[in-house]
Parts: sequence; structure tokens; C-alpha cells
Amino acid sequence: MTKVLLIGATSGIMQEIARIYARQGAQLCLMARNEEKLNAIHNDLKVMGASQIESLPLDFCDVYRLETEIKLAFGSFSGFDVVIVGHGDLTNQKQAFTDTEYLVQQVQTNLTSFFIALNAAANLLKVQKQGVLAGISSVAGDRGRKSNFIYGSCKAGE
Repeated sequence: MTKVLLIGATSGIMQEIARIYARQGAQLCLMARNEEKLNAIHNDLKVMGASQIESLPLDFCDVYRLETEIKLAFGSFSGFDVVIVGHGDLTNQKQAFTDTEYLVQQVQTNLTSFFIALNAAANLLKVQKQGVLAGISSVAGDRGRKSNFIYGSCKAGE
């Protein structure tokens, strides 16, 4: 039975990935910011056939907790066969220009936490000597726009 960790599980593409694995009877661990949306997805996946689901709400700006939560997830599932990192937050460009705290939060969510999640998962997969790691970014990283260059710059960094 496949064990899958999805970091950023509430994004559209990650939900579709989760549904594919749920139909195969996989064990799923879902991490995302929006607890309400996470709970709805959790219930949907249970109906679709996932054999086990754990949902972990997580603030991606808390970059030090992110690594700890990934380690705890690996422990509670006795490792994973597949880890997919695909979270992000579309930046409000106007707010980022005037609110430094918001800008820092956006960089932490869209870039720093992405690297931390990938690095933590890679290290844990290396220890278990098997598994697949994938990162899903955004076309905005390749085709940035003047109207939202902060988000695009973060995604290009991924």
C-alpha cells in the first residue's frame, strides 16, 4: 500500500493528486494552511477509498515548525513512498509594496518553506533509502508578470 505525504494539499492540483492516490487505496498525510478546506478534502478522500488519512493544519510561515511536522509525519506513517510539495499563496502585490511584514510572510510561504519542506523530506527519504520526492511550482516562476513579480520571483526560486 502506497504511503503519500502531500504538503500544500488544498491547492487544486494537489487535491487532484490526492484523489488519484485515494482511489488506489493509499495512505495519505495531508498538510495545508486552511484547516476548514483541509477537513473537507479529508472527508472527500475517505469516501474515495483512501485507507488512512491524517490531516495536519500548518502555517508555512513557521518555517522551523514545518521541518518538525514533516519529521513527525514520517514517524507516524513509518515513512513515505511519495512526498509531493506543492504549496503557495498568490501574493497581493500592492500590499507587499507597503507592508514589509506581509512581504516577508509571502517570501517565507512561497520560497523559504518550499526549500525547507523539500530538504526535510529529502533527508528523511535518504535515511529510509527509498521513495519519490516531487516539487510542484507555478508557471508564474517561468513567465513572471509585472503585476505580480514578487510571487513570480518566489516561484522562480523554487
